[in-house]
Amino acid sequence: MQSSFPSAHDAPALTAHHRGISVLTEDGEFLTLSIAEIRERLQTMPCPLVVHAPAFARKLGLHAPGQPCPWLDLLELFAFVYPARSVAPTPRGLALALGVEEERIGQAEADLLPLLTSLMLAELARLKNGPEAEFLAALTVRLGQAGWPWAGTVAETLGLHEKLGPRGQLPEDAMQPGDALRVWRVLPKWEDVAPRPPPASHPITSAEARARLTMLLGEGAESRAGQADFASVSTAAFEPRTMRGNPAVVLAEAGTGTGKTLGYIAPASVWAERNGGSVWISTYTRHLQRQIEQETHRLFPDDATRRRHVVLRKGRENYLCLLNMEEAVNSATSRPAGVTIALAMLARWARATADGDLTGGDLPGWFGDLFGHGNITGVADRRGECIHGACPHYQRCFVEHTIRRAREADLVIANHALVMAQAAYSENAMADDSEEGEEDSTPSRYVFDEGHHLADAADGAFSAELSGLEAAELRRWLLGAEGRRSRARGLKRRLDDLVVGLPKLETPLDAALMAAHALPAPGWSTRLAGTDGENEPPPHPAEDVPAQGEDGLFPMVQNAVEPVLENPTEMFLKLLRQQVLARSQERGRADHAYGALECDLHPLLPDLAQAGQALARALGRLAEPLRTLAERLHARLQDEAESLDSVTRGRIEAMVRALRRRAITRLDAWIAMLDALDHPPPADATPTHIHFIRLDRREKQRMGEQDVGLH
Repeated sequence: MQSSFPSAHDAPALTAHHRGISVLTEDGEFLTLSIAEIRERLQTMPCPLVVHAPAFARKLGLHAPGQPCPWLDLLELFAFVYPARSVAPTPRGLALALGVEEERIGQAEADLLPLLTSLMLAELARLKNGPEAEFLAALTVRLGQAGWPWAGTVAETLGLHEKLGPRGQLPEDAMQPGDALRVWRVLPKWEDVAPRPPPASHPITSAEARARLTMLLGEGAESRAGQADFASVSTAAFEPRTMRGNPAVVLAEAGTGTGKTLGYIAPASVWAERNGGSVWISTYTRHLQRQIEQETHRLFPDDATRRRHVVLRKGRENYLCLLNMEEAVNSATSRPAGVTIALAMLARWARATADGDLTGGDLPGWFGDLFGHGNITGVADRRGECIHGACPHYQRCFVEHTIRRAREADLVIANHALVMAQAAYSENAMADDSEEGEEDSTPSRYVFDEGHHLADAADGAFSAELSGLEAAELRRWLLGAEGRRSRARGLKRRLDDLVVGLPKLETPLDAALMAAHALPAPGWSTRLAGTDGENEPPPHPAEDVPAQGEDGLFPMVQNAVEPVLENPTEMFLKLLRQQVLARSQERGRADHAYGALECDLHPLLPDLAQAGQALARALGRLAEPLRTLAERLHARLQDEAESLDSVTRGRIEAMVRALRRRAITRLDAWIAMLDALDHPPPADATPTHIHFIRLDRREKQRMGEQDVGLH
């Protein structure tokens, strides 16, 4: 441990208010200074106590400090002492969270910060005798090695100086600093349980819904006739079906302030208890998801009970990916110290989080401001990268934990996009007569809140998009990173030991990988930008699929793979771009601003139909071997039912499901869209499907680059 860490015990403190900057000097003098005065004093002042250093720096007109922060930010200490707990990022918010009385808080002047620091250090001193003492010691040493300014004060509070050797090392039999970041080793594993029996179909009455609502509101609550009527009428949605394909539907609307949330939770919870089934409550926004989850505290006040009966579901991209976390930790030594600090704080949170939700869960919203938003997105489950059962952390995965909890829950709070995608997958599975396990069994009862957004979510789930980004993502999923800085594994590496030595599986796999070169090669967006005569290509190639790093969808890459001459997908995209630019009403350069251009598909450019036919043939040559591979893998489950272990069986099931969902279904939709090129819609009739071309200017693309596609 370094000996030069600032001490929080005699540090000055700074807070901002409308009158200026409140200052408590290291000598105990209390001042109110202007922004100009405090900026001058900061040059000679010892490391001060602040709350939310980036926001405070912006208040002073300074650049937000990076990590390690040059100031002692109390929010960083709070994240260390109280992980997975949110707090308003202000001195007052911290004080209220720590139980300081309102009279003592007052105007939240600078003299409040030393008190808040002492309260958090007192709690930390209590933790040093708890079950996490060894972990906290190792994590503190690792943070100290990275230069975290709180490390000295935290080490002193934990009594580490008595345990460390002459070189600042921990005893050999203790947890080591590097191991403290490897949280995937200690997180609990999920266990499969017997499937839940199908739910019964017993109805519920209006009187039962009203009685449950009264119980939820509690004694002395305001009686709202509209809320009770809403709960009463909602019971009709839980009536048993009388005919296949004819569900009971209630379209209910109520004004703001009616109390709709408890109005539908009441009948939903009664039905779930009586019938042993799950009711999925679907919303459009993450904020409402959390609001609904908060309302279920009335139904299940006990945290453990509520965790069994209520589950919040989101898409995979919202959760911490342990494989991404492992790779970030393994590469941290070659990256700036701020990355190590961020990973250490994420490790602290990961051991305490309820569900691993990085967005809107129990990771504080200000975490990214302090430790870098890119460090959060870098460990999230990114689009198309999950390898499911092939992942070494599969049984500890936060997403898989949540999926399994949802199967046993009474109430599942999801969002429209997830529910619609699930419905689309279920429809495809039934069409294929698929027997492989799904992530979720299809629920029999839904509540759609914010229902006016449902059409948008359905469009996203049931529509098809043949675009450069979608096609390039499929290529990356099939072929892997192709020499770029990404851990993306191709299909061959995912299957590896499942097909080796089995010609009936190796042959279609090799054929599919060869056919995948018809999809856009790395750098397609750069090449596309230079095809209309307006734009010069960027000086460096850009990757056209999601990858690691803070640059999002289109980061800089090295060693980009050269495209195959006359790539059929790129030729088709080139003509789509030409048509939308030719028919756009927008004037000026095509790349002058972010946004989108659209035009009807018909009438086609002269060469577009021919290019579409060529692409359809190329996609067919890719779809057929993938279909054969999926069928033969599925057949292996039956042929070797007695010899396959559960892990291998699970991997095969996941791979078959992934092939169908991520590749075959998508390719079939694209081929159908290309067939429509030869069949313009009748002029005097309403078309069954709407086809149009869209040119996107995404913020993460470089100047002159767009994604174009047929929708």
